[in-house]
Amino acid sequence: MNLEYALIALGFFAFCGGLIDAAVGGGGLVQVPALLHALPQYSVATVFGTNKLAVLAGNAFSIFSYVRRIKIVWKLMLPTMLSAFIFAFLGAFSVALVPKAVMEYGVFVVLVVMAVYTFAKKDLGQVPPVSG
Repeated sequence: MNLEYALIALGFFAFCGGLIDAAVGGGGLVQVPALLHALPQYSVATVFGTNKLAVLAGNAFSIFSYVRRIKIVWKLMLPTMLSAFIFAFLGAFSVALVPKAVMEYGVFVVLVVMAVYTFAKKDLGQVPPVSG
């Protein structure tokens, strides 16, 4: 795969992943397989890190948009951010310990399971009625 084609394809999948993230979340389910396909010479941990960098860029714009519109409860936000950082580090570290072939099959299985679950669950994303 030549570099120009790979960049165009990755840009397309990043766009699709961003749209899915903005609408319902889970854009990584689109981006990670595209990155694994386009960058087979890199470790799975590197591919996941690349995906997280793209997600961070998209989320940064969302954060700035929300901060202008809503009041942030920093007493709740700071411990949440700290725990997210710690467990993201531990998750990335654990992925680096798993062999690449196992992770590639694992990611494929998770993607298939998520696709089946998403298509089978017709009310996914709907808010249940409030009883009262």
